[in-house]
Amino acid sequence: AMVEVAHTEQARVRGLSGRESLPEGSGLLFDFGVSGDYAIWMKDMRLVIDVIWIDERFRVIDIQTAVRPDTYPQTFEPVSPARFVIETNAHYAESCGMAIGDAVTLPDELVPKDLRK
Repeated sequence: AMVEVAHTEQARVRGLSGRESLPEGSGLLFDFGVSGDYAIWMKDMRLVIDVIWIDERFRVIDIQTAVRPDTYPQTFEPVSPARFVIETNAHYAESCGMAIGDAVTLPDELVPKDLRK
């Protein structure tokens, strides 16, 4: 899967809002720098997305499937603290057979310096 990274606070706040589409199999990765209960909402969103929360050990800790724009202003939070969030097209997680507890492999250049071995 191709992943873009939201590197800045501004990019993280914007996320995928305003976009008309997302290429098949791609997603937007948010690295929050520290673990926390990062909630997402669908402000200004036009896409239906899967939201995947990942911890510092690169394990999937929560998945919200097919979150619709009309859920705004509802927020969605992970069941436990996450370091990363990936937003992808709806049903991506299911189509990949992704489940809670699965290991996620990031390309080396996307692994934050503080988590490199």
